[in-house]
Amino acid sequence: MSYILKSSGRLIQKTAFILLTWTGMESVVAQHSDSIRNADIIFSAALEHGKILPTNFYLLELETPKQYTGYHISARYQTDGSREWEQVFGNPSFGLGVFAADLHADRDIARPLAVYGTFNTTARSWEKLKWDYWVSFGIAIGGNPYHMEMNPNPTLGTKTNMYIGVGSAFKYKLADKFDLGLGLSFNHLSNGAMKTPNKGLNVLAPQLSLTYHPEGFAPVHKISSRNLPFEKADKIELSAFYGRKNVFYRGVNRELLADPYDGFNFTITGMEGLYMRKISYKSSAGLGVGITYDDSYNYDLFVDGSVVSKRKRFENTHLLLSVLPSYRLSINNLHVNVQAGYYPFKKTRQYDEFRFFQRVGIQYEFNNRMFASFGINAFDFHRANYLEWKLGYVISKKIRD
Repeated sequence: MSYILKSSGRLIQKTAFILLTWTGMESVVAQHSDSIRNADIIFSAALEHGKILPTNFYLLELETPKQYTGYHISARYQTDGSREWEQVFGNPSFGLGVFAADLHADRDIARPLAVYGTFNTTARSWEKLKWDYWVSFGIAIGGNPYHMEMNPNPTLGTKTNMYIGVGSAFKYKLADKFDLGLGLSFNHLSNGAMKTPNKGLNVLAPQLSLTYHPEGFAPVHKISSRNLPFEKADKIELSAFYGRKNVFYRGVNRELLADPYDGFNFTITGMEGLYMRKISYKSSAGLGVGITYDDSYNYDLFVDGSVVSKRKRFENTHLLLSVLPSYRLSINNLHVNVQAGYYPFKKTRQYDEFRFFQRVGIQYEFNNRMFASFGINAFDFHRANYLEWKLGYVISKKIRD
C-alpha cells in the first residue's frame, strides 16, 4: 500500500503547490492586463477516514478493525449559471479526479487507485454556506483478486474494477477563493460480474475537503424546473448492445470442485427499440422492447468429475424477448437511464430463475441522432449480471404542440 500512499501524497502536494502558485500569479497577471482571465477550473483535495462495510461472509469474519482512509484530488470545470440547464441543476461542476485508499489492517483485500469522472452540484445555498452532492464514476486498479489458495477472499474477482463514488457535504467559504467542506462519502469497487466472485468492496467515511476557486465564488443560480417550458419531443431510438459475464457453477456436487468459483465466460448481445416521451424539463418516460442473445441462457453447467463442464441447453439457439418500462433524467446532452425489464417468455430453471431485471446507464448524445451509453444490468436490485456497452441512433423525433 505504501506506493499508493506515496503517489497520492505526491499528487496532493503537487495540487497544493499549484493552488498556492496560481494564487500568487493571479495578482501579478491582473496588474498587467484586465483582459487575461484564468480558466473556470476549480481544484479540490479531500481526506476521508471511515469503515469497510462487511457486505460478505469473509469480511464479517475478519477480526481486524476494518478501517479505511481515502484521498481525493480533482480538477473540475465550474459552470457560471449562464445557461438554463446549469441553473436548474444548481451551477454544477464536472471534471476528472484521482482516488487512492489505504485499507490499513486489511490491505490484502485491495490497494485501490482510481481515475474517475465526477459531477458535483449544489442542492441549496446560503450566504457563506452551501450544501453540495456529487456522483463519480471511473476505473480502479489495485484489486487483489480471489484465488482459491493464495487469496480465498471473494470480495474482488479482478485487479481492475469499476469505481463508483457518491457523497454529500456542507461547504463553508473560508476566504475569497477557498471553501472548506465536511460531509459523507461512499465508495464502491466491483467488476460488474465480468469475473466471479464479485461481492464488491464498499467503504463509508466522513470527508474533509478543501476547494480552490481561481475566479472566486460565483453566485449560485438555482431555479425550479417545474414551470419551465421544454421541447415536447417524442423519440424512437434503435440501439445495439454488447456485454460479457462470468458464470460459476451453483448446482449439486459443488463440494467436489477444487475451486467453488469455477465457471465459464459468456457473451451477451442484442438490439432494442425504445419510445421516449418528454414529460418535463428534466424527465422523459417511455417503453421499449428488446431481443437479447445471452449465451449463458443457452447452456447448462454441470460437474464432470472434479471440474465444471457445459452442454447445450437447447437444440437451437433461444433468444430472449424483453419489455422495458423506462425513465430518463436529462442533464443537457447527458442522460441517466433507469429501466425495469422483464423477460415474459423466459424458461426459468433452478439457480437462474429471474425474469425481472434492472438497468442503470449513462447515455451521451453526440448530436441530435447518434448516442452511446454504458451501464449495468442487474437483478434482485443489487446483484450485477453484466456490464453493457451500447451504440444507438434516433430514427424518429417528433415535436408535439
